[in-house]
Parts: sequence; structure tokens; C-alpha cells
Amino acid sequence: EQTNYELTNRYENEQIALIEKFDVDKVISSVYYDGVSKNYFIKRFHIETTSLHKRFSFVSEHKKSHLAAISTEKGAQVEVKFKRKGETKAETSIYDVDMLIDVKGWRAMGNRLQQENILSVKALTNTSSKKDESLTTGDTVALDVKKADDNDEQLGLFK
Repeated sequence: EQTNYELTNRYENEQIALIEKFDVDKVISSVYYDGVSKNYFIKRFHIETTSLHKRFSFVSEHKKSHLAAISTEKGAQVEVKFKRKGETKAETSIYDVDMLIDVKGWRAMGNRLQQENILSVKALTNTSSKKDESLTTGDTVALDVKKADDNDEQLGLFK
């Protein structure tokens, strides 16, 4: 769903997996469980609409279908924990999403992730791909504040 920047917009926390500023060129990479086929699928797509306040579900409407992981990073990776048949110990694999599947339409089903019994799927953040040192919630910023002289035009007014 795309919305505007109104301060009165309200969102349900349980229904938000990702919230970002819209970029036409950004690719959405996702892993979801399809309740009909009982398999995990991976897909990559562009947002193809500019309609505001209208939801477009790219996961099937079956009651057991759910989104497992989502990312808009270039070179997105997912960590998959699974258990092979007859094994007692769980294994972990990391997949490069862009190597597994090309960008398709948002209505495409995607590619089946793997045959084994998947226990969990988690999107990994790629810290090496950050181009700038952006600040996030909780970061501390050191400011060098100099005391203003009495002769400063505007700053002297607020002492």
C-alpha cells in the first residue's frame, strides 16, 4: 500500500513488515509461505502502481499464507533454518536472493525455496552495502556547540 505523508496517517503495527519512502526503481525481495501449496516461495518484483491508499496483496489470500521475510536492499540475503527428513539437527543456509530469482511481476508466484522442512526464514541486513553513514533510531550524535558572542546578530537574542 502506498500512502501520502499526512501526519494523521495511522498504521497497525501487526500489519507492517516494511515502511519506506517509495522509489520506482527499488526491488522488493520477499519470502512467503503459501497456504495452498504448503511451500515457501521467493520472489522479487517492482511496485507497479501509483494508487494511494489501496492495498495490493502479493501473498495469496489463503488463511495460512504469510510473509516470512522482506527486504529492499541490493544484494538481499535470507537465512533459512531447516531440517532434512530423518535428521534431528537443524541446518542453516544463507541465500543471495538476487542469485535465486530474477525480477518478475508482483503477481508472479515466485520460485519454490527448497524441499526440506523449513523452520524459520529471516532477512539479513547487508551492512557493507551502506553508502553513507546514516543515523538510525538510538544513535548518539556528538555536537560541537560553541558559545555565541553577545555581538552575534540572531543568536544573541536567545540568551
